[in-house]
Amino acid sequence: YRLMNDNVNAETYYGQLAKMENANVINKLYYAEALRSAQKYAEAKIYYKEYLDQVPTDNSVKERLKGVDQVESLSKDKGFYAIKNETAVNSKYSDFGVTFYKDTGIYFCSNRIPDAYVVNRDNWTGASFLQIFQSFKSDTADGALQAPKMMSGREPNRKFHEGTSSYNEKMQELYIDRSNYNGKRAFPSADKTVKLKIYRIVWLQDQNRWGDEMVEAVPFNDKEYSVGHPSLTKDGKTLYFASDKPGGYGGVDLYVSTREIGGTWSTPVNLGAKVNTSGDDMFPYIAEDGTLYFASTGHTGLGGLDVFSTTSIKTGNKITTWTEPENLGYPINTNADD
Repeated sequence: YRLMNDNVNAETYYGQLAKMENANVINKLYYAEALRSAQKYAEAKIYYKEYLDQVPTDNSVKERLKGVDQVESLSKDKGFYAIKNETAVNSKYSDFGVTFYKDTGIYFCSNRIPDAYVVNRDNWTGASFLQIFQSFKSDTADGALQAPKMMSGREPNRKFHEGTSSYNEKMQELYIDRSNYNGKRAFPSADKTVKLKIYRIVWLQDQNRWGDEMVEAVPFNDKEYSVGHPSLTKDGKTLYFASDKPGGYGGVDLYVSTREIGGTWSTPVNLGAKVNTSGDDMFPYIAEDGTLYFASTGHTGLGGLDVFSTTSIKTGNKITTWTEPENLGYPINTNADD
């Protein structure tokens, strides 16, 4: 239930575990997280503190506890943002992982049931696997997004998950995270789950379509951990991504790699303790002005994933650290996943 973000059921069962006499301390943390998502902040505070009594060095959980005390200020609408539901695009299923395509539309992933003869279902959720959809702007004055269709072409939509993507106009390429499979067969890790890898597909300018070949985009893809959520800078030379690879700060961390001469990608660098936490730090988006937006469960927030922004601090041309991540506040962030 926790891994599927079903916090209602997660709260029920973690509550039973957390209250046992010899409760594993991690279950107290998971219970606190579920309580915070349910806006039961006073109860969440109790279990965050019980966790910290046993793991006093977890600074990320101290930040989450701080967020419980700042709920009122974080929940206040400061008037910076107006939220509009893209009703033509959204469905009752999961719709997320947006990338802009030029100035004409978007690509995103969804597990809505595609218009196909065979529907493959994810055993965890019972829903169909995530696939990539496209939605283009209409010719009307407001340029509203139109009803989406599955991304055309032989690739990438195949048998298993096709996830978040990043389009780079300069390189005419789309980076996509997908389940580790070769079109038909999946390749599980040692823990018997199928991890994510980042793949690349290119636009065939002379044929006005996407190519037929999906290739692994980076040399640091791995069968034993996930590498996903790609975000390319406008010049195509820098890639931000998320991974639960060993050696991080816990959960999912954010990393950066640069494209070297010849097109290969450098060894990834962890963005460090200012950005990454013992929670999950994921879904990076690098804006043209250099601002990095990302979602996190580990910084001071309202619950679930909140959206944060940070900017790099450089010494010469080298990024040495990042500014303290700023919670974008309500109405962008809520107690649910944002």
